[in-house]
Amino acid sequence: MIAILGTGSIAHSHVNAIRCAGKEVGLVVNPHVEAAKTFAENYGIKKYSAEFDELLSDEVETVHICTPANLHYEEVKALLFAGKNVLCEKPLCLSFAESKELAEISSKLDSVTAIDLNVRYNPACRSAKEMVQSDDFGALMLMHGEYLQEFELLPTAYTWRYDEKKAGKMRAVTEIGSHLVDLMYFVSGQKIVRLSACFNRIQKDRVIKDGMMYDASIESGDEFKVDSEDSALVTYQLENGVFGSFVLSEVSSGHMNTIKLELAGSKKDVSWNSDEATKLNFASKGNPVNTINFAFGNNGFNDSIIELVKDFYMSVDGKESSNVLPSFEDGAYLSRICEAIYESAHNDAKWVNI
Repeated sequence: MIAILGTGSIAHSHVNAIRCAGKEVGLVVNPHVEAAKTFAENYGIKKYSAEFDELLSDEVETVHICTPANLHYEEVKALLFAGKNVLCEKPLCLSFAESKELAEISSKLDSVTAIDLNVRYNPACRSAKEMVQSDDFGALMLMHGEYLQEFELLPTAYTWRYDEKKAGKMRAVTEIGSHLVDLMYFVSGQKIVRLSACFNRIQKDRVIKDGMMYDASIESGDEFKVDSEDSALVTYQLENGVFGSFVLSEVSSGHMNTIKLELAGSKKDVSWNSDEATKLNFASKGNPVNTINFAFGNNGFNDSIIELVKDFYMSVDGKESSNVLPSFEDGAYLSRICEAIYESAHNDAKWVNI
């Protein structure tokens, strides 16, 4: 039996992806039983519960974890020791120590585990990896990127992402930065070895009224202080000595979900923009930019989750997968990067070794 833990917005994407993989969800669990019941009824899922222990029963073979990150460590650990396959939402954990422990436990067990780092499943991104890691690209000389969204511009809904106990001390870095850092590593094959970061936080003093957050200077309501970052700027150095940078923002108007990545090699330049997700651009010196169009590839967030979940169940079923599946080890690396970014940003952008 396949089970889902959590019924937030991402859980809906998981149900759809599971069905696209030719599977069905047999159980949904949420500590609020009415939420579990409503979710189950909407998708025709036979069983629902408010009890986590239902996931530990012999009936359950695989669990999709769609809960806030502060809960992942205890949930994943219990499920691994119960012999379950686990697909966990990112970030794996809010601390590197916890993520590393889960990665080590996973490596010693037969269970299939993965993180939902779905962007790497876009066909253009997978082609970019092949191009960049080929002799035709040459030596990597520069890598830079950005991930921009507008969702946290005021006024905006007050959600659990502003609750430090649930979401941790950061927001843009853990929510969207983890995807970009994973994509950079996936495409380049290079890990970050040190970095320097700074944060922007706009309108720290806010008010909450009817579930919405507003600028405290123009609205009245329950006073609320925001400590997490609205945007981040990061400079880094890779294993091969090359420097690069990236920008993260949750307050950029006009950007619903824009990811950009560009890699300059000694022979070729390769770039991708999620706003034109089916296109991969490349160029060599003295020649115009060329574009490969993946006309029949996936071109959106949910499409890439579908491809990741299909790959996950190929592994669960003992079939050959694509070797793209993001591992718990990848999740631990991202947790370390996030910790280093926070340390640097709160110490005058000092360089932090990974």
